Amino acid sequence: MAPKAPTIVERLLLLPNVGRIIFAVILRLLTQPFITGVKQKNAIKDALYTGIRTFLLVSSVAQEQYVLGTTQGVYKQLTGRNRVKPDIQTLKSGVKLYWLGSRSAKKVILFFHGGGYVLPCGTGHWQFMIDLQKGLAKDHDVAIAALGYTLAPEMQYPGQLKQASEALEHLLVDQKRSPSSIFIGGDSAGGNLTVALLSHILHPHSQVKDISQLVKEPFAGAVLISPWIQWMPAGGSADTNANSDIVSPAAGTRWSKAYRVGNTQSDNYQEAALAPTTWFEKLPTIVKDVIVWGGEVELLIDSIVRFGNLVKSIHPKAEMVIQPGAGHEDFITTRMLHLPSKDDHAKLIQSWIAARL
Repeated sequence: MAPKAPTIVERLLLLPNVGRIIFAVILRLLTQPFITGVKQKNAIKDALYTGIRTFLLVSSVAQEQYVLGTTQGVYKQLTGRNRVKPDIQTLKSGVKLYWLGSRSAKKVILFFHGGGYVLPCGTGHWQFMIDLQKGLAKDHDVAIAALGYTLAPEMQYPGQLKQASEALEHLLVDQKRSPSSIFIGGDSAGGNLTVALLSHILHPHSQVKDISQLVKEPFAGAVLISPWIQWMPAGGSADTNANSDIVSPAAGTRWSKAYRVGNTQSDNYQEAALAPTTWFEKLPTIVKDVIVWGGEVELLIDSIVRFGNLVKSIHPKAEMVIQPGAGHEDFITTRMLHLPSKDDHAKLIQSWIAARL
């Protein structure tokens, strides 16, 4: 089922929205040298971030989905551009896994893309995953299986958790894989879904099939890239970095409302940053290693650091990396914008995974 199409009015408003975006970018370029607050050091990057932030600020969910296309469409586009053979697998419920590499690879990375649960897996995501798989495959037999979960508001919580659980069950049961051959990871909302899935294994969700009995040994690792594990914290980095990151507090609030059913109260599956330490105390029993990555000047960095410290306090092999001067999922965004990066932390993620293959 395709996302809801924008109304005629929403389509007509796309044109003035483009004007607002262009105006915001030009204004940022002109004023960037005089901005004393937090900003991207590279003026072009700073202006492009402003353009994305403005697009996400002035658009409705329907407009965003209309402009950005579909997960499957972008997957086919990027695999074609990179001369990678596409492989799309439909699971029992109809949700799809998008493979990079062989389904029979010895190791697999189950990846959940970001986008506030409402945006499709974009060009930056796919290019990051293609680069990651190609880099790892030089010395290891490894594939990536990216879940094309149903976007909100078409599907809402805990629907995406059900789909993530189904994907993991497929790898464990249908493919007869051991947990030690599987990495689980994601960026932003995908990081949220990664932590929610681990929480579901530790504390089975009442509305999601219990698969905890299938996890008889720890997973190889968990990779959390700019995880969105608190909907929209007030104050701190949410204020200081609001005009320098690619997303704004207003966009985050709108997306979280689209993901949640009505006025559904939050819980530990949705906002792991607010969960007590005891909720994750058995995490070392289900995953061998954990890496939490964040950008120093991203909107969510305070909650990321708080959660990273929580995980480090209970998991002896957990580590947290904060990239200086970086915004939200910086190495994914730079790929989307085709920007060069002198300090590409995607290579750090690749090295971290490679050391555990």
